[in-house]
Amino acid sequence: MKVNNPDGKCKHSKFLTTCPVCNKKIFLHHILEFQGSLLDSGQYPVPLTMLHGLKPNRHALTLYLDKNFCVRGQTVSELVKVTRK
Repeated sequence: MKVNNPDGKCKHSKFLTTCPVCNKKIFLHHILEFQGSLLDSGQYPVPLTMLHGLKPNRHALTLYLDKNFCVRGQTVSELVKVTRK
């Protein structure tokens, strides 16, 4: 997915938020790398969840983005169990 500003410049480096748990700065390209296709759904706000942090402090941050890629809300889950099939 390509995201453009009206001036034609790519917004992939757009700052979105800072994680309230680990203070990591989250940029649009972090989300597009794994979940860019969700932004094509046409239904907004789009919930996008990213798992980050190191054991034992792994957590999930869910951002709710509007069609202008502005964060309209966020939630954090500090209790994350990842299972593989």
